[in-house]
Amino acid sequence: MSTAMPFAADTTLLSEVTAAVETAGLTLRDRHTPHARGVSLDEVVAEIHANDDAVLDVLREPLLRARPGSRWAEDELAGGAPRRVTGGSSTPPRATSTTFTAWRTGP
Repeated sequence: MSTAMPFAADTTLLSEVTAAVETAGLTLRDRHTPHARGVSLDEVVAEIHANDDAVLDVLREPLLRARPGSRWAEDELAGGAPRRVTGGSSTPPRATSTTFTAWRTGP
């Protein structure tokens, strides 16, 4: 199996992903307030989802452009358990939100 990638993973990909993540960080920083917004569990969870949505709006297109042929999975667990990795960890690390599921390829 070839490990060659059809894009410049070592240079272009890193700089494009870095720029997208920095922009997402600025988005979250702009959303920060010094006072507590959510009091109940439902309110806190709603704020977390609002932050995810704000970041996804900023990240989705730049990440998809950075890796041609990639696609976005709305639900990172919809595809089932991650494939077993040979010669290393039994499961690859996962993001805590849907942020980086754009890197998943295949069926």
